[in-house]
Amino acid sequence: MKFPLFILLVLSSFFTQAQINTSEKRIEIDLKDGYFNEKIHELDSAGFLITSAEGKPNKTTNTLRFQYYSNDLELLDEQHFDIPKGYIQNAEFRKGTHYSQLYSSVKGLFFILNYDTKSRKLVQISGKADKKLSGPFGLNAISYFATTKDYAYFILNAWRRKYLFTFDLKTKTVKSTRIAVKGVKTKKLIVESPTLDTSMLYVPLMHFKPRKKPNSYLLEFDVKGELLTTTPLDKKVNKRYFNTMVSPLPNKDILMSGITGRDARFGSTAMYITTTVDETVQNIQYYNYADLPNFYDNRPGGTKRRVTLIQWIFSKFGHDVTYYYQMTEPQIIPCGDNYIYITEFFVPTYGMAPTVRVENGKRETTLRRVFKGNLYTHALVAKITKQGEMIWSQCIEMNPETKPYYKKQFLNILEQNEELVHLFYADVEKIYEIKIDFNGEILSNQVVGKINGLLSDDQVKLSYADLDYWFDQYFISYGAQRIKNTKDKSVKRRRTVIYINKVGMIKKPQ
Repeated sequence: MKFPLFILLVLSSFFTQAQINTSEKRIEIDLKDGYFNEKIHELDSAGFLITSAEGKPNKTTNTLRFQYYSNDLELLDEQHFDIPKGYIQNAEFRKGTHYSQLYSSVKGLFFILNYDTKSRKLVQISGKADKKLSGPFGLNAISYFATTKDYAYFILNAWRRKYLFTFDLKTKTVKSTRIAVKGVKTKKLIVESPTLDTSMLYVPLMHFKPRKKPNSYLLEFDVKGELLTTTPLDKKVNKRYFNTMVSPLPNKDILMSGITGRDARFGSTAMYITTTVDETVQNIQYYNYADLPNFYDNRPGGTKRRVTLIQWIFSKFGHDVTYYYQMTEPQIIPCGDNYIYITEFFVPTYGMAPTVRVENGKRETTLRRVFKGNLYTHALVAKITKQGEMIWSQCIEMNPETKPYYKKQFLNILEQNEELVHLFYADVEKIYEIKIDFNGEILSNQVVGKINGLLSDDQVKLSYADLDYWFDQYFISYGAQRIKNTKDKSVKRRRTVIYINKVGMIKKPQ
């Protein structure tokens, strides 16, 4: 078992311009105890959960550990779970104080594993899908999983089989609904980014056509998994767009946005926004990156001279320069009759890695292309109308050192009122503040603090850090560190730990 090595409580005032104090509490947990693959799941004000697996990374294991901590970083509960033979973990879901995992077998059997923060128990709810639908490999192609108090939803996204499974957690009955569009082959449909609202599940689809403009559709399901509508999104549009994301709005309306370009594989040249008003889809609004203020001031890598040369070469062949920009799911803030739209842009990065193969006693080394994480470049804050028309926009530079291997949302809304929105994001040990008023003026964009919490004689040899919004005015910072301390006798000379910081953002009195 990993015992906390020590707890530090540090109260500090890092800065005066931002008018904020930071309160910090830190715990360290020893890494070397027979468990690996530690993951931290924030559960709002209920605390957080640490999941880990018994054994070593290069050996399979069937035992999982769940450690439940309070929001004051105190260990409250520890549970162990043995995965039944023949089952694998497909997906996990976290929202609010709720955490769930989905497991399945090749026979179409599955179960939902919930951790109940109130009873501090693991609850296993089993079900069975139709073997004909799950196919010979079972439910191993799950692209989406979400749960509510009464239902669990997961999408089987296999090549020829695409189904929405709605699992009633009380009656343990399963409803399967085919995800399809009339006249379109299932194997050519791509499920993009489903969104679960309180009363609706939205599933955007793209009909992929090689060397032709793809078509996009929006499928709407009710809470019981019944298909309500199938809406074509680009019937009268000649442009191609991808990565459709859905954001719920008041009065059962939604906002849809994504990227456009010649091909999703070859980058994007613009973004698009559209909304529904009284549940009617409005005209799609396109915004070229070149028309957004300061957008191309934050290009990924390369010098300005090199980028200008590339633009000149492309122009000779009649093409625009495209970058592999992608967007995070937007955050929407109501602003009178309009909305504040916040998203972040990133570029997938790649590198070369050697692969050594021995054949007939000879060593052969080949290079292969590997994914190196997502490089975040800037954020977009814009004010839009109900019809998706942009009133103003600001592109704000972001320079996180961390390159996550998944689509991570760095920006967190700390405060909003009738005049401005107050955003924070953190990277490694620095906290960044962005303040922008509802007229589009940037009031602040600066580093406002540093997370530390180490002993005075600690020397960090290796560090990984992440920081997410937790609850109220608090953030949770966590990661791994290799620390050397030869002077302080209260700790080991060398220690490899998971650290967790509770960081409070408290406004100073004016």
